[in-house]
Amino acid sequence: MYARDSADVTNEADRVAGVAGKCGSSATAPLLPHITTANTARDMDRVREALGESRISYFGISYGTYLGSVYTTMFPHRSDRFLIDSATGFLATGHRPDRDQACAAEPN
Repeated sequence: MYARDSADVTNEADRVAGVAGKCGSSATAPLLPHITTANTARDMDRVREALGESRISYFGISYGTYLGSVYTTMFPHRSDRFLIDSATGFLATGHRPDRDQACAAEPN
């Protein structure tokens, strides 16, 4: 959903700050530094291993395209068919892609 006015932007920023605060103060907050794309790719590889598969196929959208790219970089010999749609690229992490998308959607 796109912001209709500056109040929507402020409300969303407040909402996201609240979510981040809850994450940072939760019992599992010490895990946050370990929740990375590379570690998620390693988790994917452990799932592959647990399933007894020598290689995996994957379909990723948006951030999932970045995750799939990281997986194939880390484990090229374990990657089979990877389909990525709406690729973000390695620079499109954090808040920047959202900001770029919002700017592109604004009327001229």
